[in-house]
Parts: sequence; structure tokens; C-alpha cells
Amino acid sequence: MNFDFVEEIFRVFARQPTLECTIRELSKKAKLSYNATHRTVEELLKKEFLKKQKYGNVCVISLNPLPETISMLSLAAYEETKNDERRKNRIQQSFALVLFKNNLTAITETKENKKITINNQEIEMMTVYEWIAEISKQNMTLKNMQILQGAEYLYSKLLKTL
Repeated sequence: MNFDFVEEIFRVFARQPTLECTIRELSKKAKLSYNATHRTVEELLKKEFLKKQKYGNVCVISLNPLPETISMLSLAAYEETKNDERRKNRIQQSFALVLFKNNLTAITETKENKKITINNQEIEMMTVYEWIAEISKQNMTLKNMQILQGAEYLYSKLLKTL
């Protein structure tokens, strides 16, 4: 399996995590040949990173929302955004903000307080290890989680636990 192709496919899903598309549509979005996309998708299906649904003659590919898939998606999103100058200037804090279980949560290395206040709003604090455990325990999908700030911090911590 060509990791460059895998990376391009996951970059497409990093931009649109709920995307459902055919292999041809995916190949166009990833700017890969149909054959390369087809081979790579077949390998990702075997490893259960992706799932396939058949509607008549058409096969639709989407992400399989497993923790391993979320990790791969996180890497692709990180690679896509790490050179973005706007993000470099904005992310300087030692915590991340995540929209998690429909609540804004601050993720940090150590939890000195249960809550912090940002713009007159109290935000629950959680350690990065509590956050990773919660994701695994609840089989969280990308639909109910959004990283608003500090993605690089979270991805580096997530990779250390894998």
C-alpha cells in the first residue's frame, strides 16, 4: 500500500469527515488516478479504515468511525494545517478547545482546576488522557467532536498513546 496515496485519501476525508462518495469521485478529490485510488481504497477497506455501502450498481465509500480511523484522520488534518500561517499565529496556548459531547471542553496536560473562564464563559477542563479514554469508551465519531484550537497539541499527545 502506497502511504502517499493513503495520505491523500485521508486528506480528502479530513476536509469532509462525513463524506460519502464513489471511488471515482474520491480519486478526483484526491487528485489520484482511478486505479491508484481503487487499489488504496480496497486495502483501507480490508483494514476497516473505510466502509463500503452498495446502492444498486454504485458503491459508496465513507469513513469507518473507529478510534484507529480517527487517529489517521487526525494525522492527515494535522499535516494539512501545520503550514497554515493563520493557525500558527493563533495556536499558542498550552491547552486545546474541543467541542465534545455538545459542550466546549478545554484539554490540557494537567488539570489544576475543574473549569476555566474564557470570554465570561465557564469551560470544563479535562486532561488529554481523560479525553482519549472518553473517546475510546464512547466510540466517539467525528460528527460529535470538533477541535477548535490546539490541534497540534492534541495530535502529538494522541500519537504518544498509540
